[in-house]
This record gives sequence, structure tokens and C-alpha cells, in this order.
Amino acid sequence: MNVNGIILAGGHSSRMGRDKALLELAGRPVLVRLIERVGHLIGNEGCLAVACGSLERAERYKRVFLEVQPPGVRSAEDILWVPDRYAGEGPLAGLHAALCALPEGYAFTAACDMPFLSASLYGRQLAAAAGSVADAVHAPGQPLHALYHSRVSIKLAELLERDERRFMAALRQLRTEMVEPCGEQEHRAFMNMNTPGDYERVISELM
Repeated sequence: MNVNGIILAGGHSSRMGRDKALLELAGRPVLVRLIERVGHLIGNEGCLAVACGSLERAERYKRVFLEVQPPGVRSAEDILWVPDRYAGEGPLAGLHAALCALPEGYAFTAACDMPFLSASLYGRQLAAAAGSVADAVHAPGQPLHALYHSRVSIKLAELLERDERRFMAALRQLRTEMVEPCGEQEHRAFMNMNTPGDYERVISELM
């Protein structure tokens, strides 16, 4: 089963005070690390979209990626740098825009403020999606590090038209499969960086 990839990077980073996608971890911007890691999970057959929020931010992220592009990672031209169709409506709008830009099928969806991906959890989510009619496969209480099917874009557009921006509220209206994370490594996938203190904790995890 071919799977595409989405990185949500269009947030305002208001609690962090600076762009979370461009924070450095181990000498590289978080966004570049995630492009490499999501690309590795989905393989060369999957398409990768970065939901950037605006055209201006899409150009900025593309320039940053070109400056530090690691060897062996897909080129900037092979990545879809996607602005929101519902401007200013948050991560749900980013997911909607990315799903609309990608080919039909499931897309593994990560966020730029959740830098630790779990290959084992992804593999179990993929197994749950195989042959399933689920719109989304996710961990309980966690809308990201999840699989969303492209058909979800229709429902997301309906919700955004009604000014519904909450991820968990959207999930409650979808057919879902839940996969419980197991062990420290899989639970770490949900460590996020909303504040400078969170960022320091993530850095300490890498040391």
C-alpha cells in the first residue's frame, strides 16, 4: 500500500515566540529533520506535502530546505509546499490543503512541533489501515502521528466552512481505527514543542 506524507508547519507558534518549524535540533531545522524522517517512512513511492499556511511561508521553508538539504533526501522540487485554502484556520486547514494536493490514498500526518516519529507505531498504524475502510488511524486522544485518507478532505471542508477548527472534533465525525502506543519510544512520538520549556526538554532528549 502506497502511503503519502504530510508535515503540518503552518502554525503561528505564538506560545513558542518563534517559528517552531525552524527551531534547530542537532544542528538542523526541525522541518528538515521531519522531511527526512517522514520521507524515510513513506519511501520513494509516496508523495510528500508540507502544509505551510501561506505562500510567503512556503517560499521561506523551501529556501531553508535548499540551504541545508541533507544528501539522500528528496529534492525541494519533489516536495509539495502547500498554502492553506482556508487561510488562518489552523492545522485542520493545513491538513485539508495537503490532502487536496496529494494523490488518493492514506497520508501519514506529522506536525513540526512533534519531532520524534516512531517507525514501530507507524508500522502498526499502517497494518491497521490495510484493508480498512477507516478515514483515519490514530492513537487514542492524539490526532497527529496518524494516517488520514484523502477522502477526508471533503468532510474537513464542510467543517471549516462551519468554522470548526478542532482536530478532535473532526475525528469524532470520521470512521476511525485506534492503535495504542506501546513502550517509551512509541509514547515519545507525542512529545511536542509548544513553549520554550518544551523545546529545552526535547533538546535534552537528544543529548
